[in-house]
Amino acid sequence: MSEYERRLREFKKHVSEMESYDYLLNTVLAWERTCVMPRKSREFSNGTFEFLGQKLHLLGTTPEFLANMDYLHKHPRNDWVTNSTINSLMSKMKYLNDIPKERYGEYLFALSRAEENWEAARKANDFNLFAESLDEIILFLKEFATYWGYENNHYEGLISSYIDGCSASFIEEIVTDLKEAILPQVKHGLKKQQNVNPHIKEDNILVFTKEEQEDIWNIILEELGFDFSRGMMKVGPYTTIFANSTEDVRLVNSYSENDVFVGIFNLLHSGGKAIYHQSIDKKLLGTMLADPPSGVIKEGIGRLYENIIGKSRGFWERVNDKIKVKVDRWDFTVDEIEQYVLAPKVNLNRLESDEVTYLIHVIIRYEIECELINGHIKANEVKELWKAKYKEYLDLEVSSDVEGVLQDVHWALGYVGYFPTYLIANMISAQLARQMYKELGDLNKIIAEDGLGKINQWLKDNIYVWGARYSTVELINKACREKLTPQYYIEYLQTKYL
Repeated sequence: MSEYERRLREFKKHVSEMESYDYLLNTVLAWERTCVMPRKSREFSNGTFEFLGQKLHLLGTTPEFLANMDYLHKHPRNDWVTNSTINSLMSKMKYLNDIPKERYGEYLFALSRAEENWEAARKANDFNLFAESLDEIILFLKEFATYWGYENNHYEGLISSYIDGCSASFIEEIVTDLKEAILPQVKHGLKKQQNVNPHIKEDNILVFTKEEQEDIWNIILEELGFDFSRGMMKVGPYTTIFANSTEDVRLVNSYSENDVFVGIFNLLHSGGKAIYHQSIDKKLLGTMLADPPSGVIKEGIGRLYENIIGKSRGFWERVNDKIKVKVDRWDFTVDEIEQYVLAPKVNLNRLESDEVTYLIHVIIRYEIECELINGHIKANEVKELWKAKYKEYLDLEVSSDVEGVLQDVHWALGYVGYFPTYLIANMISAQLARQMYKELGDLNKIIAEDGLGKINQWLKDNIYVWGARYSTVELINKACREKLTPQYYIEYLQTKYL
């Protein structure tokens, strides 16, 4: 056996082991902690969570593994799988390898406590119960950003870890342009129009039981093309997806007791991501490539299914009668649904807002976390800043912490710097939809007449099947035959809402 063959075999075995630990940590244990595990058992599992995280970190930083990867990097005998695996790992690990192993384990332990404190704070409607954990997470992330070489602007390091090649200045440009275009219309136009269709809100018509909502979700997942033999869904405290294998994709969905459409659109979003994971080439399992190249492109697919597909008339023409057969109290017409889901919803909840004001919710979070990570404010100041921005941007009064600063779990999970990915994701969804329209024709008509088969197949051929073989930028360029641009997203919003 040649040295190349020996090193390649060791490298592949090591990568497969890393993928197994990643699966145990981020699918199996994360799912158990979110959906199954009793509270005291969750406390006990914190040590296991820390152990698996440290083990995964250790596997990715052993001298032998790094030496083999360095030897194989750009080796002329490599196939594309090996090259892509190495490129993907190097891209991901550059944010991990510079962090001392002990500090990374301590960070994971802090995150497990933070999530518990966030849930306790929500239950008590008291942000103060979470503030100390948020300060602790911010200190960790500032330290990590310094390891990555971002000493002056820590936020730059966080942005680049989520969106490869994207700068903080680019995000700030997008935010500035969106605020200039959207804020005046929100204040003077959309808010006045949000009661244009009061009928559907009368007599608790949107109130459905948990069981009825789950029946509706199953119909929608089936319509999307979700494979229940390789995945499952449960109700949880927030909407998310656990998927570190094409063969095991688990959805957690949250819902509103007062508005059945909240849970539906949460499901459409995570369901789109689930279709993505289930459609990746199975041959990539064991290579660390059986995953989207970044969270931002997966979020873009979620937005595509949630907003462009899920809020189309064609989709509801397709599923409305199917829901009526299963759920007796579902008595909406397609016209009523279309009017309701497209009506402006200027409110305190990010996930319950319309597509235009949704961006303002994201921008508020972005601006606050910029202040946090760069040391301009402490966690105990976040609550009042949150209230002030909602009053300034949306003319809304925040009366409770659950409606306000405790609304999202992101910061408790360490996802500081993640909110701008939603802006990029929306751009991706609009650009992909435009390309499909050019190649396939009227998407609304296709969905109404034939379902999502053609759309899913186009996305599979152009996005899903490749896993992490290409970077996000390369994948969008390849699928859309041009670079990512906000132009189509702006046109989409103008056509649909403004």
